[in-house]
Amino acid sequence: MNLSVEEKLAIFKNFFRGREDVFAVYWEKADKSVSGYTPVCANEWKQGLCYKLQRQKCKDCPHAKYVGLSDYYIDQYLRGQKLFGVYPLLESNESYFIAADFDGKNWVKDILKFYNKCREYDLPVYIERSKSGNGGHAWIFFEDKYSALRSRNIAINILREAKIIDQFAKEDSFDRLFPNQDEHSGKGFGNLIALPLQGKARENNNTIFLDANNDLSPFSD
Repeated sequence: MNLSVEEKLAIFKNFFRGREDVFAVYWEKADKSVSGYTPVCANEWKQGLCYKLQRQKCKDCPHAKYVGLSDYYIDQYLRGQKLFGVYPLLESNESYFIAADFDGKNWVKDILKFYNKCREYDLPVYIERSKSGNGGHAWIFFEDKYSALRSRNIAINILREAKIIDQFAKEDSFDRLFPNQDEHSGKGFGNLIALPLQGKARENNNTIFLDANNDLSPFSD
């Protein structure tokens, strides 16, 4: 499809929607000993405002000025210049998608079991290989925001029906759901999920979507 940059950005924003008032950027120390995500702040490193300059934690900063995920940031992300994540749980305790995270040596087998069980219920589900290449996300998108309590309930029951989660299993590849909470605890923004289709990771065929009907080969488009 011959789409303009604006059209591609609009498609991306339509699917991978989280909170509109805040998103997170990945960081790591130069020696790669420590890494993580932190909310993007317009006052970061500003003298007299940023708590990082005082070696204090961002979550305690009274000057935090979070920003939303605009076209500018998405363009950076898709070109591989940054790595971002979104917070799927909205303030209304709803979300625009639910995603199941699988890791470990059995992730392919289990994510396909989840995929096939979803298809039995006519639930369209899309498989993405994660940034590391050693796991994957199974995404289910909603036409509009939907109760996290209900969507998580559905996903958990599908996982059980597919015999993916078992209290006696020792090699369970399922890790968590995004969102990972039914409702906000009152602290922070809830868990975040890294966005797919990151430019740098795509060079290694990671963060891309895979065709479940074609041996998990990457989709050409």
